[in-house]
Amino acid sequence: MPNNLRRATIAVTMIATLQALSLLFAETIARKVGDTLVYEVVSQGHISGGHPPSQAYAPQAPQNSSIKIAVTSIDSDGTALVHVSIDHPYPAQQLANKGPAWVVAAGRKGWEDQNRYKEFDARLTRDGALLFMVDLSPQEQAAEDTKGKSLAKVAQAAVAEVNDPKYQAMLAENQASGTFAVPNVIALSCAKRTLLATGDSWHVVSKANNAEYDVKVTGTQAFRGRDAVVLSAKSHSEYPNSTNDTDSIVYYDLQAHVVVGAHLVNTGNMHANGMTSTVTTDLNLKE
Repeated sequence: MPNNLRRATIAVTMIATLQALSLLFAETIARKVGDTLVYEVVSQGHISGGHPPSQAYAPQAPQNSSIKIAVTSIDSDGTALVHVSIDHPYPAQQLANKGPAWVVAAGRKGWEDQNRYKEFDARLTRDGALLFMVDLSPQEQAAEDTKGKSLAKVAQAAVAEVNDPKYQAMLAENQASGTFAVPNVIALSCAKRTLLATGDSWHVVSKANNAEYDVKVTGTQAFRGRDAVVLSAKSHSEYPNSTNDTDSIVYYDLQAHVVVGAHLVNTGNMHANGMTSTVTTDLNLKE
């Protein structure tokens, strides 16, 4: 076979192979209407240092919730439009015997009524980043609206706000955006890489939460039934009256392009009183 023909044959074979791999890869990460991702979330905080009342140092009970992401449509670029709902199970054991039966029952009903509104729409990129459209202006306006009002009217307005589906949806969106801040950093930055080797590192400037992260690939391991790349993400932010640090581990399925788990530690320190608040959150994709 002439050399030119041999080289042409090899080139065609390589192109065909790359196309086949590309199609296989696309099928691996393709999402469709009706697909769902459910994340289980456990968060726990504690306070140290400073001089708050002694009860502030008592161990805080873990806060459990689940975040369900349901695909409702797919854009032409592969971005999924999703409906997100957050469920906070009623903490029956923690609130048992906290008053007369009718008070407990009324509290439970109020809890469940509010929980119905913890939902909103968002976008899920092909790389597994959950994109939000958070608007804090209602909270700011609510604070402004309390000026000159009696305590009774302020309380009445607060009750109405708590029972307002739009307000509860905004709270849910804020909660989810905080939970997914670091996982989104990982998903978006991994999107630019087809291979991740242990020891690879890079710096990320996140406009979404105005923070900078040092990201590093620490290895690979089986995690919740998947082959996951393990990445660390650290950040340090300075503010006039405080500092904030994050130290997180994220497990990312590079083939499926989805975050399968994360261990997130956020530490805030107040300069004025020396008080440190640490919140640890575990996020895991439910199979």
